[in-house]
Amino acid sequence: MNTENIYQPPSADLSHEVAIQFIDASRGARLGASIIDGIAQIAAAVGIYFLIIYISGSDTGYFEFFEELNNAFDEIIVGLIAIGVNIVIFLGINGLLLITQGQTIGKKLVGIHIVNERGEIPDALHIIGLRFIVITLVGLIPFMGNFFGLIDVLFIFGAKRLCLHDYLAGTRVIDKEATNFETDYAKNQKKKETKIVEDSVINSTGIEYSNYTKQELEETLSAIDEEEHPERAAKIKLALQRFE
Repeated sequence: MNTENIYQPPSADLSHEVAIQFIDASRGARLGASIIDGIAQIAAAVGIYFLIIYISGSDTGYFEFFEELNNAFDEIIVGLIAIGVNIVIFLGINGLLLITQGQTIGKKLVGIHIVNERGEIPDALHIIGLRFIVITLVGLIPFMGNFFGLIDVLFIFGAKRLCLHDYLAGTRVIDKEATNFETDYAKNQKKKETKIVEDSVINSTGIEYSNYTKQELEETLSAIDEEEHPERAAKIKLALQRFE
């Protein structure tokens, strides 16, 4: 009698979902990246300022504009414009890099990446919206903004080395080269594939070339004449496949 429950939902092998062991970026690396980004931001702003002067032919209008600010409302408007320009400059420099590689210019030069908990590049909402724009806008709030900015930075000294904006966006900054993205599932699959190749070598040759190191196989292959011993050469090349 078939006791299988036909109403049971299908199941899948989720062993490949083993958590990745991230190597978080050092505080020094994150500081260095922030400094580089700050320099790039300032350089771009100064460049735009001189471009405006060059196009207008004079900087007197620029200074006269600020001299005419005679009330707090005007200053707030100018401040908001400045913040908007700052955001546009930042996204102009780093937007594409953030979306495609999870990096700013500074992070790229330092060699660190922004990822989510699955090790993937976050979408634009998280990596730009929550991680940058929301934090920037909160920083505009009088008094509270400065306090929030300080707390955001101080969070980096926690055990996880995450800033407050990392927690908000569900991101982390990692040393991608040092992080092992190969899960236990992938490792087991590679072992199985290697065993299949080794078995095929033994079955087809009767010689356990699978016990040879890569260097020994390469030396053996170079020592024989492939035209005179094509079968043996083919067997050695087959054994070399497990190192690919």
